[in-house]
Amino acid sequence: LFSPMAQPAHPKAEDAPPRRSFRADELTLRKELMLSEKQLFDIRHFLNSDWKHEYIDVLPTTMLVHRDIASSKLGIKSCVYITYYSPDNISAYNAPKFCCQNKRGKRRRYNSSYMNVLYDAWTNIHKGDLNEITTIGIAPPMPADYVNRMCLMWRARNVNENHEGRLFSLACGHLACVKCWLDCCEWAMEGTDLAIPCPTSRFCCTERLTINRAAPLLSDATLDIILSHEWRTLLKQTEKVQCAGCNHWLKRSNFYRKVMAAGCACGCYTCVRCGQAEHSPLWCKDAATWSDIRKIPNIEEAAAEADKCWLLSREDFDYCIAPLEAVYSDLFKANLRFMKTHDRFNGRRLMKDMPEVARMLEMRRVQLLAHRKEHNPVTEYEGMNSENKWDQLEEHFLNALDTLGSTKEKAKYLHNVREGILYHYHF
Repeated sequence: LFSPMAQPAHPKAEDAPPRRSFRADELTLRKELMLSEKQLFDIRHFLNSDWKHEYIDVLPTTMLVHRDIASSKLGIKSCVYITYYSPDNISAYNAPKFCCQNKRGKRRRYNSSYMNVLYDAWTNIHKGDLNEITTIGIAPPMPADYVNRMCLMWRARNVNENHEGRLFSLACGHLACVKCWLDCCEWAMEGTDLAIPCPTSRFCCTERLTINRAAPLLSDATLDIILSHEWRTLLKQTEKVQCAGCNHWLKRSNFYRKVMAAGCACGCYTCVRCGQAEHSPLWCKDAATWSDIRKIPNIEEAAAEADKCWLLSREDFDYCIAPLEAVYSDLFKANLRFMKTHDRFNGRRLMKDMPEVARMLEMRRVQLLAHRKEHNPVTEYEGMNSENKWDQLEEHFLNALDTLGSTKEKAKYLHNVREGILYHYHF
């Protein structure tokens, strides 16, 4: 059934990431819990109570009960799935281990209005983000003759035969035995870069098996295999960029906003064209050359290389790197505590944004002294020409660094220079 002859040809992906190898016997079902008579009685009472129930959009009717409620109401000391199609046919399964754990890879969003454009266009993604269980308030409608129905694919097993023959379906209602589901998962993960489909997808069904829907059916080890498959699929099918600062992935979430840099939660901005740290106003090729020069550990050798490539004198080289050197100076570090406190109470990012702003000012000085072509800004900044705008922003930057103490004036200068540069080149 799931051979290449029975399914449409898979699209060839020349740059597809390496797949995780697995054996067919590694795809296993979730083990059913052995319930006592008292636990069965408590579950039936819980189903008939007015307690707010949380359902998964699969069939047969599947309810998720979290650990605190399951412990007090059902006598089960873990998160649990309750599956039933009649009051006399109730099964319980342990929920996956990530159910009530903090989600890995979740990155804090900053409450900063001027950053909304960057964060609306690109968002952080992590493999652990796929381990999310969502519920609905109303259970999908259950077929009245469910007990007499058979697998749509094999038409040989019914729900009463054995554990391997029980029927399972997504919200579409296309019931198939769990053996068919395991075969479908194996076929999809071996041969395609697409999401795992409903076994009856050749009958024009568009439903897909996600981690959230597979959790009541498949074991934790099998979910890990599916998670790796979904992560590869996500990276393959979405427009993405890797943060130049922390190497986390970001995906394009708003295709109506055209921005030149993707803002990561770590405070770094990454050029979406070349993957380097944001380098406006230099073009990508010139920025790569300058970055190679700056990676040279010996300052004398770096200055000599800059003179060789772009005819920059030692005085010009020192002038170019001055903004970034100032950010890492003792004077700037003396105000880190003030900036942390300011960011905490105002939802700003002074401490993380200033090195990035200093890098852009450094690139501006290189662009002028080396006579390189400038990036075209997205918008004009308050009707000013580019040269006057940069002079004003650099003046604010230097005044902010020269201001001592935890003053509102210092914060004002830092806000002006940061928002001016980002607004001009990103909005």
